[in-house]
Amino acid sequence: MALGAVITALIQSSSGTTVIVVGLVNSGIMQLSQAIGIIMGANIGTTVTGQIIRLSDISGGGMLMEFLKPATFAPILAFVGAVLFVFIKSPRKRDIGQIFMGFGLLFIGMGMMTDSVSTLRESELFVRLFTTLQNPILGVLAGTLVTVAVQSSSASVGILQALSSTGLVTWGSAIPIILGQNIGTTSTSLIASIGTSKAAKRSAMVHVYFNIIGTVIFMAAIYGVKAAVGFSWWNDTMNMGDIANFHTLFNVVVTLLFLPFTKLLAKLAEMTIPDKPGEKQDIEIPVLDERLFNSPAVAIQQAKSAVETMARNARANYGEAVPVLYSHNTEVLNLIQQRESVIDKLEVNISNYLVKVTDRELNESESHAVNELINFIVEYERIGDYAINVVERSGEMFDKEITFSESARRELSLVDNAIKEIMDITLAAFQADDTVLAEQVEPLEETIDLMIDTLRERHILRLKNGVCAIESGIIFLEILTNLERISDHCSNIAARIVGKESEDDHFDGPRVSEYLLLAGRVKRRGGADMASMLPVWRRRQGRPVTICTFDVAPDKTGTEFPREEEANPAMGLCGVRYCLAHPDFFETQLRALLRAGLAGNLRILLPMVSTRDEFEHALDAVYRAKCALRERGVPFAETVPVGAFIETPAAALTAGDLARRAAFFNVGTNNLIQYTYAADRVNPQVRAYLPVASPAVYRLVRFAVEAAAEARIPLCLCGEGAAQPALAEAYARLGVRAFSLPARELLEVKEYLMGVTL
Repeated sequence: MALGAVITALIQSSSGTTVIVVGLVNSGIMQLSQAIGIIMGANIGTTVTGQIIRLSDISGGGMLMEFLKPATFAPILAFVGAVLFVFIKSPRKRDIGQIFMGFGLLFIGMGMMTDSVSTLRESELFVRLFTTLQNPILGVLAGTLVTVAVQSSSASVGILQALSSTGLVTWGSAIPIILGQNIGTTSTSLIASIGTSKAAKRSAMVHVYFNIIGTVIFMAAIYGVKAAVGFSWWNDTMNMGDIANFHTLFNVVVTLLFLPFTKLLAKLAEMTIPDKPGEKQDIEIPVLDERLFNSPAVAIQQAKSAVETMARNARANYGEAVPVLYSHNTEVLNLIQQRESVIDKLEVNISNYLVKVTDRELNESESHAVNELINFIVEYERIGDYAINVVERSGEMFDKEITFSESARRELSLVDNAIKEIMDITLAAFQADDTVLAEQVEPLEETIDLMIDTLRERHILRLKNGVCAIESGIIFLEILTNLERISDHCSNIAARIVGKESEDDHFDGPRVSEYLLLAGRVKRRGGADMASMLPVWRRRQGRPVTICTFDVAPDKTGTEFPREEEANPAMGLCGVRYCLAHPDFFETQLRALLRAGLAGNLRILLPMVSTRDEFEHALDAVYRAKCALRERGVPFAETVPVGAFIETPAAALTAGDLARRAAFFNVGTNNLIQYTYAADRVNPQVRAYLPVASPAVYRLVRFAVEAAAEARIPLCLCGEGAAQPALAEAYARLGVRAFSLPARELLEVKEYLMGVTL
């Protein structure tokens, strides 16, 4: 309740708070019982606006009281907010600036309204209107309609406070209007609940019943007492302070009155929106409300709640996977399939939802949260698949009348209990974002690996000794493999929660750029995974994204990459040679890129290729990376084009051979010039020997262009070699149709080429 009051006081709208509550209930983040307290608190918080506006009615009291008047502090607040919003880069401080501006403009507007309505006291029509509103039914109806129109009880109360400056607003006319305003504010939550889940609709109905019943009780009490003893002040003028106080009194009293009856309110809402007879309630797919996109943090939390639903279903499926091997219970099997269907649908729904969230302006923390959630989605979907793999063995065993020996059953039971334990710990750590719990996962995963290795050896021995049949033995070993993979995925989830990469790099995402590593801005780790690439792919709109593998060259020095001292580093272990010499680095990145390829149109570029043999060895590494991922059951893009970076004369001269294996060419003129003229481009003493416009390099590029054309593969020219408009034209006439240029020259070259007729 206190939370609802504070939030509403800050955003100055109970309607806004209830809309958020409806969205949270709809997504499953919040239960109906929790929503009731926040709705009650929102009704108290909405009275703060009126209490602030009434400060303008205060007279005297010196400088302090003058400063507290909205007419004084509102312009200051708006100005400070504007400065923060316009001149401060921090997203959090800009948000605070918007809040200040909102408050300031609200109270400036109320002051202007108060000044403008003062002339209405001379209007005969206006006088008759407020006389008519002495009728309680008409007064409640008027307050309701005005609030429905402006979609805010705070605003409608402020309007009434402004009208009180005319001196025509009496207690008798104002009380019904104020009560009607509390009914009218429920319209916003009702509108917001359209198309939502039953729980969300029920939370909106709680708001409706709370205000309607409270209004009826309050009116009955006031008019009952008035009829019995009368009120001498009934026709007296009501000022801003009186309106604010009565509005606060009504909401506080009604809230205290309903506090003991929250369960009754929930029951009433459930009776209004009942469950249909025979409707299944055991498995539900959470609705991801796109209306929460305006609050990315809330939307992300909603997505996390949906991922938790995925995790719980995966855990429930596994919990029944081993027992069903022996029972083959069709009811249980159907329920497992329903849960698996929910997991698959949630994987698609949550991923699409998070991609849409990335279209919003996110801070660093929110972007990281989105990336991590997409990783968790993949992990839990795979856990669900492996649980299904185990369940499917049940049908095979039933059809073929296969049974396990007692010793096999005992051993499987031991591993089964361990898998349940690691899944429970992982789920609890994920739900609570608890690093202490997450740190317990890795030792347990290692223990499970040892157990499974031992059980495999024992089972193979049983097969040799004829204790188990061949068919049952194969199924037993398949089950062990699936359990091991579930354990691996639990380890991956825990590692992400802890914030460190798993010792097994099979599940790393793309490593961050070597430039960042070398600059010491980040620590060497798996880093961003394929999720970090999603915004890139969306901006590319289906066009290819080319990622070069590690290009550790003499001009890129640092301690993060193991390398030995070389007498002539420019001619040493560079580009693809370095990758082949360090397969741990190379294949980790390849696995990551293959996984990232699922998100969009990815191409892999191999740097500094000199010979076809080097390219073939790199392709072998790509194949090994695919096999590793396939063995682990990790999804990846099966067809990712691999291209060659033509940066040496040898590569250019043998481009015809390379073109038979490469999917595309990138020609790097910077290195091509360097190696053609045997002049290190990072050595200032020989920089003068590096001509950008070079006939020799031009001929080398021609070899590559002709080879690409003959093989019908795309070619792109990179570097300073085409940064001059005249050079770009020369290469374009040679047949180059794609250029990659430094940003500073891009526009000039583009404009020049657009005026060239080829």
